[in-house]
Amino acid sequence: MANNYVQFSTMLETRNDTERTWLQLMLQRLNELDPEDPHVKLVSKTLHIPADELDYYPSFSYKLEEAGLWMYSEESGNVDQVTELMRAFLAKFRPNECFSFTWACTCSEPRLDEFGGGGVFITAKKLHYNDAGYANQKKEAQWRKRQERRSASGATNTR
Repeated sequence: MANNYVQFSTMLETRNDTERTWLQLMLQRLNELDPEDPHVKLVSKTLHIPADELDYYPSFSYKLEEAGLWMYSEESGNVDQVTELMRAFLAKFRPNECFSFTWACTCSEPRLDEFGGGGVFITAKKLHYNDAGYANQKKEAQWRKRQERRSASGATNTR
């Protein structure tokens, strides 16, 4: 049986204790969830994660140090959780800045189409995802359209 992985490693440099304290608050594992708990409500609202899904948060590894927050996954991590954390961080502390990171989708066996990856560009207000598979599908669709037009016109060049 093959295993699939989503792997990434990225660092957010922190500038002060206020940023580090907020990140630490947002990253506390929420055991024994009580939807009425003020901390659960705060994290749920800030990170756009429904309270009943917070028992799986954070679904990535991290180390918070003086230099910053290192977020990573050794086997599989939740890209969307990292993305929402970074969006919320930027909105609170750096509304005119951006953050981006990439990830790899891998498989323990050489299965067809089980490899890829992507990236995300994050601002305080917007997320822009890029997916390796989507880029290839778009190029292939463009190529096929050109081929169809050439075939319709009687041309034989396949470049």
